[in-house]
Amino acid sequence: MKTIAIRLEPGADLRRELRTLCEARHIDAACVVTCVGSLRKAAVRYADAPDAELLDGPFEIVSMEGTVSRHGCHFHVALSDTDGRMVGGHLKDGSEVHTTAEIVVGVLDGVVFDRAPDELTGYDELVVRERDVLSEEGNEGEVPDLSDVHEYNRQAWNRQVREGNRWTVPVDADEVERARNGQVDILLTPTKFVPADWLGELDGADVLCLAGGGGQQGPILAAAGANVTVFDASDAQLERDREVAEREGLELRTVRGDMRDLSVFDDASFDLIVHPCSNVFVEEIRPVWREAYRVLRPGGELLSGFTNPITYCFEWASVEAGDPQIRYGLPYRTADHLDGAFEAKSVADGDPLEFSHTLEDQLGGQIDAGFAIVGYYADKWGSGDFPDPYFDGFAATRALKLRR
Repeated sequence: MKTIAIRLEPGADLRRELRTLCEARHIDAACVVTCVGSLRKAAVRYADAPDAELLDGPFEIVSMEGTVSRHGCHFHVALSDTDGRMVGGHLKDGSEVHTTAEIVVGVLDGVVFDRAPDELTGYDELVVRERDVLSEEGNEGEVPDLSDVHEYNRQAWNRQVREGNRWTVPVDADEVERARNGQVDILLTPTKFVPADWLGELDGADVLCLAGGGGQQGPILAAAGANVTVFDASDAQLERDREVAEREGLELRTVRGDMRDLSVFDDASFDLIVHPCSNVFVEEIRPVWREAYRVLRPGGELLSGFTNPITYCFEWASVEAGDPQIRYGLPYRTADHLDGAFEAKSVADGDPLEFSHTLEDQLGGQIDAGFAIVGYYADKWGSGDFPDPYFDGFAATRALKLRR
């Protein structure tokens, strides 16, 4: 469950602001984890009452819970007046914040909270549906919200699964069988398999595939005997791993989240982290390295692939015209260059937002987190396309968490 923390200022309508939050961020299912603050006015509908009463405060918010989505909401609230007397019921529109409202909202994966009339109660009641991530589509003509990069890229990668992007196509039965027989072929970059000595002894090892969904690395490592956890932002990418696991009789677990926040895992939980070329899809990568270091055991290893940031200096229209021209400085962010034809079309098509990062953050960030980089190789697309004729567009590192 992802959490969002907000603070509402005096005069804000508590109920409306929570609905607006869900609409702006396209949240389909959430709950109020906690709310503390005060109201100057409270619109409360008591049990079985036909309408709400507008009460003058001030009131302290003693408790609040509820379900909310961009499709509707249902909140209960308990309030205390200046004499400590309590009142409670359904929170309705018109409840204005007095001094503050500090709220944590939990966003739920895999479900949609909808509302529909119920003949038995006479009210619009909650309808819980499973999210069909493989058929999830945006509204035609809808301007994408680029402010929440994690959520935008989650949906973008779900779309990549539907479109059959190369990195969403699961391994086949032959690849799994070879891994069972000791031939473990996994990619961090487009064409070169990870050297066997980088992987070490996999049988019984606790392995985290970090931002590595898609049914590729995880099933291969599980077939080799590892205890595999696949962590990814995309629901549909994780579904690919579950599909292969079910098809091949493999044991692995999947967890959805942001690669910069591994708080769902305890310190020193893993022996090996496999992190393919995916950190271009987050704004900051130093938190990724710090979290990776924390969840690795002493002596554990982090194997990472990344895109050569120089690639992002080139204007893609000139690349496609066969005359590559340098246009952009580093670090590069897709959203900063929507005046470019390629970037504008990319966002219009719902492609993932990308971030070049710098070598200082890619390599120096690992070292600053505490790792010792003990291995390195470079790679190309392998197709002859840009930038293959000019330079290696990808690299991989092997980093060791030193024993202390």
